[in-house]
Amino acid sequence: MDEFPLTTHYRLDSGNDTTGTAVTAGSSGLHTLRFWSVDYAGNVGAVTVTTFTVVPVPASTGVPSTPAAISTRSTNRSFTVSGEIVRHAAGTHPVTLQFYRYESGRWVLRKSVSAVVSDTLSFSTYRASTSLPYSGTWRVRARHQVGTKYLYSGYRTFTVVATPSSKGAPSTPSTPSKVTHNRPFSVSGYVVRDTAGTASVKLYLYRYESRRWVLRKVAYATVSDFLTFSKYLGSPSVPYPGRWRVKARHLDGSASNTSGYRYFTAS
Repeated sequence: MDEFPLTTHYRLDSGNDTTGTAVTAGSSGLHTLRFWSVDYAGNVGAVTVTTFTVVPVPASTGVPSTPAAISTRSTNRSFTVSGEIVRHAAGTHPVTLQFYRYESGRWVLRKSVSAVVSDTLSFSTYRASTSLPYSGTWRVRARHQVGTKYLYSGYRTFTVVATPSSKGAPSTPSTPSKVTHNRPFSVSGYVVRDTAGTASVKLYLYRYESRRWVLRKVAYATVSDFLTFSKYLGSPSVPYPGRWRVKARHLDGSASNTSGYRYFTAS
């Protein structure tokens, strides 16, 4: 490879190969850039890969940006929420984060947290670390107080799952509320970290018959790594229509750790 390249080429994310040295990313978020050079003899140099993040420029009116994307979180475990806002003195708390949980068909405000700002480019980044006590669907927005007025960002929606017991008991399974008999359906939940790919969780499926619950089927669920613990997933079917319930049992080599029951109907 000649010391002085003839051309430089790059590819941004999954886009097309482009010749040049000026790169423009049209959207905020994390981007991957691959670039390489070709010399006068036609030799192609090694590809260099780098990543960078583009943040939105906040509104000059003082409206905060919508909080950055939040991946699935677990209950009572700390995570960070951040976004951008017009320049404020670093270390101050001009932004409040409001967390809402979806309950019984409506959004309920469950927590408010003050965010601290720091200098970023020509504006500020707001940031706060917190945890949430309940699983479910959540959303968060940023509120900026300007004098006696409040300016609000858009909402960021995300999911919180139940952190499994450290003693080995799985979380109560999640299933569809209605299934069709003799057709597989998904049963999933969470358990302390176990070896990925092993079938270390059993699913016990009971049918309501003559005013009592009768065990009708046992199936295995396979675990995979998820956050700091494991997710179990099985695809059983039930042989008859009717009212059913399912529980999970973790096969950890000691006590039989079982979950609560999840109820569903088969047609």
